[in-house]
Amino acid sequence: GRSDGFMNHSCSPNCHAPLIHRSRDFLFFETIAERDIYPGDEITCDYALFDYECDGHEIAECGCGSTHCRGKMLGFKHLTLNEKVRIMHRCEEEVVDRFFEDNPDVVLLQRNLPGGVALKDDSGSNTGELIASREFEAGEVVHTNRVQAALALPEEEEWNDDKTYIVKVRDRYLRLNRDEQTPCHPSEHAECPGSLLRTHIPAM
Repeated sequence: GRSDGFMNHSCSPNCHAPLIHRSRDFLFFETIAERDIYPGDEITCDYALFDYECDGHEIAECGCGSTHCRGKMLGFKHLTLNEKVRIMHRCEEEVVDRFFEDNPDVVLLQRNLPGGVALKDDSGSNTGELIASREFEAGEVVHTNRVQAALALPEEEEWNDDKTYIVKVRDRYLRLNRDEQTPCHPSEHAECPGSLLRTHIPAM
């Protein structure tokens, strides 16, 4: 059955529904709780995660009541860039692909994090807070960095102010802001541009 047909939109949903399998005749989704859900709570999802552009079911005035309410729901395409980056890690692959196809001036960079650390999943922020993903004892090495260029760009590319740079770290997307870059002893290390990722991104 299509129980998801009863699921309303929220700009701060308590569920997301990733596509897990596609056959010739069916699409299979899993609805996953984003936070604790209690009896009587409405189950909601963010339509922008799977609707790149709404086709006849736009929400001209959103009534979700969230403190992060975007005011309307017209599809992922019509969100601000910061809103897009904030939810991109939850979007269906086709939505993300269409975004980069429609925006050739947006450059996607991919970087890895070492084991034992992760980025805090905070959908209400574009900043990347580094957190431990396991226990560390006093004196134990948390991670060792091998730093690339200060701007973390491919060798053949220089920073272009006419482009927008988005970095993917594991399953998170963060927008780079050159104006907020804070280099510190450049010969030794430098921070990724902006306060987006307050640690050094190891080279791949």
